[in-house]
Amino acid sequence: MRNNTEDTTIASLASNLFDRKQQNAKGYILLLGAGASLSSNCPTWAQLCAQYCNEHSLSVDDNSVDAVKKHVASRLINKIDMFASMAKHLKGKTPSIGYKHLANLVNQGYFPIILTTNFDCLLEMAISKIVELDDIKVMVRGEIPDDTIAETLGRDLPNKVNILKMHGNLTSGVFFITDNEIGTITDSLKRLLQQKAKQGCIIVGSSMQDSEINSMLNGDAVYYVNPTALSEMNGVLSILSVITTDNIRQITGKDGNFDDFFIKLDIELQKKYVTASDQKQRRKIIEKQIIDKQERGSGYINYANLTEIVNGFIGKIRSFNPDCLVFVNDPTAPGGMEVKRRLHEKFKDKHIATILVEGDPPTRTHNRCVRSSKEDLGISSSPDKILVIDSITFSGKTLELALKKIREWYPCATTKPAVLIVDEVLDEKIKNDETHSLFGIIAGKLTDRCEIFFPWGVTQATGERTRSFIGLCNSYDICVARRPWGSIEILADEKQCSVRILTIEADRSLSFQRHLCRDEFFVSIDDNIGLEICGENLDDISEYKSFSDITMIKSLVLEKGDYILIPRGIWHRFKASKERVRVLEVGYGIYDQDNDIERKEDPYGRVGSDGSV
Repeated sequence: MRNNTEDTTIASLASNLFDRKQQNAKGYILLLGAGASLSSNCPTWAQLCAQYCNEHSLSVDDNSVDAVKKHVASRLINKIDMFASMAKHLKGKTPSIGYKHLANLVNQGYFPIILTTNFDCLLEMAISKIVELDDIKVMVRGEIPDDTIAETLGRDLPNKVNILKMHGNLTSGVFFITDNEIGTITDSLKRLLQQKAKQGCIIVGSSMQDSEINSMLNGDAVYYVNPTALSEMNGVLSILSVITTDNIRQITGKDGNFDDFFIKLDIELQKKYVTASDQKQRRKIIEKQIIDKQERGSGYINYANLTEIVNGFIGKIRSFNPDCLVFVNDPTAPGGMEVKRRLHEKFKDKHIATILVEGDPPTRTHNRCVRSSKEDLGISSSPDKILVIDSITFSGKTLELALKKIREWYPCATTKPAVLIVDEVLDEKIKNDETHSLFGIIAGKLTDRCEIFFPWGVTQATGERTRSFIGLCNSYDICVARRPWGSIEILADEKQCSVRILTIEADRSLSFQRHLCRDEFFVSIDDNIGLEICGENLDDISEYKSFSDITMIKSLVLEKGDYILIPRGIWHRFKASKERVRVLEVGYGIYDQDNDIERKEDPYGRVGSDGSV
């Protein structure tokens, strides 16, 4: 055994982990020792023992740990009573930021097996925030026989993570304290863990005083993560003599702290993922989707852009060349009559009619039907082509009612639907289904909004609408549903997320930045919000004289109510013009303002600084 163990870096470890995952190879075993919980303000085992000895007036000869072990061995106290006395010092603790980054790595499949000697539940709490419970298997030694644990781990069940509590668990009341209890690992479990560890293991926050566990962690690649190097620890020779590998690699100093280690490891791995060559095309697709968002409709239609939309709509209508135009008159959405007024001037040579569709009682959205009769249309001849026109449709139901009645009245005519503005999800559904009653619809403009503000009033989707936003790692569905009192927008439902409102003062901007551990969903609360984005890596921008000369950066303007998803790895920043603007931000993933922000340009000189500045 070499005493001069090899030092390593978090970046090199991240490369190994990433390459393994890319090749679908087995992940590393992770061992968490007592040092893992210090950043969450949990006392060490020695501190717990000292507090117990003080509270129960136990004599301490050499150290409090030995005093507690002797106390338990003497059977003068029920062990559960003793642990209950200690447990009060562990309850109420919350996982530190390092645990959250670890949970992110678990969710991505980097650590399929985690061994921990800790009694607390911080690991399970953090992981359960983002990993489905069906994908988490927690096994507590003493609660489950060692042989059963070995059999379970040996089956390689498709869990994202198998957590093995080596010394017991706070919630179960099962725990090992004495050396004899700790050292009674069965041969079947030892062999199984030795076999798994041969593929590599990472030891974090452990003093490596447990010879039974040390004897199992003898793989070809052992990473030891601790602020203190092995050579500086008491009894290091006896500890190292247990481990047979010649490949111990150490990450010590500040990087050896639990939080620092998992923060940096997670960010390094996410950076490798979002900048991988096979992600380049996906990043460019997302960039195009964000830019094309401007072409999918806006929430506010004024008279100027209404004229532009109508003019384009007229050209599409002329290509069909109808004999008769029938406009839908829906009292709950009076835009049909405004469209009729505008088109009437352009089609004076055509017969113009109106068909009334409303609910019962009037203006209600239920029990809707056609209230007009055939005679109300005033069509004296038998037209060859009839175009049924509505101003906007989200579900197509109103237009379908009108279209069905027209086809019933004029079965020999070629009847076609047309809508000035149509929901993009509905449009895609119609295009892919030749049997759909609205197949072949003429659409002036597509929208991804659930409500449109026209000069004559607001038109809203009456049914539940779902929008899907695609990221590099995950996709997110945003549900918008009507209620009697208004609408409800479900942006996140029991997901790990953060929600913020950004207020940007006039003529100011955020830094040009990206994140590696979270996707960000933005809703513009005000009009005229500038957004710059770039799907490139921008690793080398030195060839440009100034940041404003970078040609890969695209610019667009968001209007009130626009939705945008900017996935991790996409560079972006928001800008205000002459007025203060606000943006609602929902971050999916880890919100770590101090570490997970990378800046390329900043008007306040913060390039290279963390997010707390």
